[in-house]
Amino acid sequence: MKLYFSTFIFFAILSAMFWTYEQLSSDIPGYEKSDLSDQFQIMFDGTEKDANKPIETLIYENSFSCQQQEEWEVEMSEDWVMEGKGIAECGNGYLSLRSEIFTVPRDSDGHFNFWLNRDFPANVAFEWEFRYAEPGELGLAIIIWAAKGRNGEDIFDPSLPQRKGEIMTDFTTGALNCYHTSYIARGRQTANLRKNYGMNLLTEGHDLSSVSQPGEWNVIRLEQNQGAIRLLFNGKESFRYFDDGTVGGPMIDTGGKMGFRQQNNLYQGDYRNFRVYSLK
Repeated sequence: MKLYFSTFIFFAILSAMFWTYEQLSSDIPGYEKSDLSDQFQIMFDGTEKDANKPIETLIYENSFSCQQQEEWEVEMSEDWVMEGKGIAECGNGYLSLRSEIFTVPRDSDGHFNFWLNRDFPANVAFEWEFRYAEPGELGLAIIIWAAKGRNGEDIFDPSLPQRKGEIMTDFTTGALNCYHTSYIARGRQTANLRKNYGMNLLTEGHDLSSVSQPGEWNVIRLEQNQGAIRLLFNGKESFRYFDDGTVGGPMIDTGGKMGFRQQNNLYQGDYRNFRVYSLK
């Protein structure tokens, strides 16, 4: 306890000394502010200066604000593809996804993928609001991204084997390369980042949804930038991983399509304010 307190006092005094130095030196012609104070900021409050963050450019946005199912069905037919036994309904300002077959525990049937039929770059951030219902709060929700055929094909290329959606092996040991991670996995309480082909486990983090409650809206953010992948839940980091190609083959840096996946033991997932950003 004494050592901890002494260490805290030492760094507090050192930080104050550098702050004073920066203030007194700022009027000297030609003086450039050092990076050391930035390091103290990261050390004490865990934040990074905006200058160290990638530049974001909004490249896709969907608030799912439609009020009528008929309006949504027109949009869905143009932009979205359902694989498996999923139901997509939109009204009251958000999108609801659920399985035709709800079971607890989960069954081998009734899972689905909901693909956005657009290609996104390799350096990208996906951000959306999500809530889950009770019962079924111990179900699984996943985001898939950077999806392409193993030879670079579009995932909807008719030459690829037909996918059913219910079967995870369609994209873990099938004809696709992609990343996927869970962001709602309250049952096991870990968020698992995997790379496919092969369902290779890259890392796992704490499933931060385990501290949320059914019916609450949460902000989810998934980033991939220059090989660094991280998942955030309400601004808190679940995991951060750099894909150097040592697990499961080379980093997937081609970009591709994204999709939401739900297993049938998640009764319902609601989505709104979905945004995609390119990162530089």
